[in-house]
Amino acid sequence: MLIIPAIDIIDGKCVRLFQGDYGQETVYNENPLDQAKEWQDKGARLIHIVDLDAARDGTSNNRSIIEKIVNTISADVEVGGGVRSFDDVRELFEAGVKRVVIGSRAIEAPEFVKDLIEEYNSDSIVVGIDSRHRMVAYHGWTEETEYRDIEFLKFIHNRAGVKRVIYTDILRDGTLTGPNIEALIEMLEFSDDIHIVCSGGISSEGDIEKLHLLKHKNLEGVITGKALYNHRIDLVSVISKFQESD
Repeated sequence: MLIIPAIDIIDGKCVRLFQGDYGQETVYNENPLDQAKEWQDKGARLIHIVDLDAARDGTSNNRSIIEKIVNTISADVEVGGGVRSFDDVRELFEAGVKRVVIGSRAIEAPEFVKDLIEEYNSDSIVVGIDSRHRMVAYHGWTEETEYRDIEFLKFIHNRAGVKRVIYTDILRDGTLTGPNIEALIEMLEFSDDIHIVCSGGISSEGDIEKLHLLKHKNLEGVITGKALYNHRIDLVSVISKFQESD
């Protein structure tokens, strides 16, 4: 199970939000590149980056920062937030990004995801399913759809051939209240053909251990952010205990 540290960027700074609320922002590092180097030095093999400016309104000045991170560190990087065109995806892959995460566009235009998977592959194209009260939200979590999370998972898998998903419980994200394991298990048990990363609510090493003890072959990893920044989790420790070696 991969232990994946998160870097969320607003206005060029490394931040965390509370339940996805842009009005409840905490800045943890003025320099996201320094943060990425720290996570790599502590053993991270994959770093999860979200451009929150782009996720909210589709515009951002953070792309150059993301490209600098990718070109500086050796750890793999996946990037999401405001990825809404083939040009966006192409530019990220050309910059060296390992995986691109599609959120809002997967809801608005599932054929877009299907075309991306055909152009690239199902390992490098990831769909982010962000759920509030089990209903999928998008546009930086500011709007809610009529899709229940498990139904959207089934739909996007069958319609677009998606095989890699990041599942986030919005109401737990940034709250340090623990992951929504019940919902996660339902998502994991839908299909043996889908790899899922859990995100939202991780508060302690114990939370990561609970996920590890599920021993579910579809659970690819866990994303953690605030608990790392608040020193409630030691990245070196959890990687040594729960992340499989190469």
